[in-house]
Amino acid sequence: MDERETIPDEVHSKLKEQQPISDFKRKKLELEAASNWDRFYKRNTDKFFKDRHWSDCDLRQILHDIDLDSELSFLEAGCGVGNMLIPLHDYFPLWSLYGMDFSNKAIEILQQKAQLLGIKAQTLVKDLAVENDEPNPFPPCDIVSLIFVLSAISPEKHESAIRNIKHMVKQGGSVVVRDYAVFDHTMVRFGRGTKISDRFYARQDGTRSYFFTIGRLYDSFRMA
Repeated sequence: MDERETIPDEVHSKLKEQQPISDFKRKKLELEAASNWDRFYKRNTDKFFKDRHWSDCDLRQILHDIDLDSELSFLEAGCGVGNMLIPLHDYFPLWSLYGMDFSNKAIEILQQKAQLLGIKAQTLVKDLAVENDEPNPFPPCDIVSLIFVLSAISPEKHESAIRNIKHMVKQGGSVVVRDYAVFDHTMVRFGRGTKISDRFYARQDGTRSYFFTIGRLYDSFRMA
């Protein structure tokens, strides 16, 4: 079926107006990805994203075959300022918590919040999309989450990020993914001068977002 037949004409028209940005700007956004997120967190601190209290119910539903009330290890890859990690401490007090993000500022804010709340969470500044031979300071975890993380990474680096994740999850462990889908309202709202490549966009602050099809997400994990 033609992709156009699956979406309303007005949506297709808006997407057609989204012309790609210059190659120079695309490369600049890639080079400044970490610094753009640092500026984002300096400006918004922990006030932009709401704490993800839905994570309790969602994890119990998705991971229904695991005793989540037992002692488990959990890594939030792309943890930001801990909007998921910190609520999980209340829901699953027996868990060992780990957080990783490539924004120094985000990790700094998370560490301050955790200390203030008396929450023990080990953190690390790391670019998930960069493959190297550096040993992972965290032990492989029972559960690893990627919540709106892959979408912030250039699509050509998705497989690299997933290969890194494979070294961070235990054999037989679980990776939980939640992210943007193609034709989300957010995708349609992007105007001229924001399209980096197919389904990949830049916001005004320089942060980026990719919109997945189920097939594209599945293939990224299969090929990694």
